[in-house]
Amino acid sequence: MPYLALNYFCYTRFVPLWDESARTEINGRFWAFYSWIQRRYWDVGFLQSYRWGNTHNVIISAPIVYFTVRGFVLFILNPTLARRSTAETAHVQQRAGCRNASQKSASGGARRMAFSLYAVVEDLVQSPSVICLMATLILGATMAHVNVVNRLVMSSPALYWLWGRQFVWDPWGGNTIVMLRVFVLWNCIGALFIPNGLPWT
Repeated sequence: MPYLALNYFCYTRFVPLWDESARTEINGRFWAFYSWIQRRYWDVGFLQSYRWGNTHNVIISAPIVYFTVRGFVLFILNPTLARRSTAETAHVQQRAGCRNASQKSASGGARRMAFSLYAVVEDLVQSPSVICLMATLILGATMAHVNVVNRLVMSSPALYWLWGRQFVWDPWGGNTIVMLRVFVLWNCIGALFIPNGLPWT
């Protein structure tokens, strides 16, 4: 919703100021405003950041993306799926005691499947901040310039929650040490580059 709201705001604010050819090109699709701007000014579209000339930016954003996705899978997705499979097994065993398999209807199976999917999604939504982080990561890694990934993802509180869980879970593990080094290096270089007007993501 914030993405669509921002697209709509920018569309209504800036498109009326454009010339006729640009207005015709976007053609009333306010939801495509951000991707249209990315394509027009930075030649970036869906998965177009991953080109040979942009390798350095991909390398800069790759550790952030990797550790964020890894943290999401390890600390949110895997526990959710484990809880759901345990609950599903208990539910199946309970139902087996009440009925035999021939009495189950197809509609009941579809309903149970939909409810299970809903329950998994409900478990995954532990925090709006985590969902916003993952949506931003997906948007940045697919539609935007990969520099945007670091800017948006590194400002999310959920990132530090996921990374903090990694520190607690395995304080001296290889991934934790690399993650800490990337984080410190990224912030030190940013602290040097940004005040001096140098390009930094």
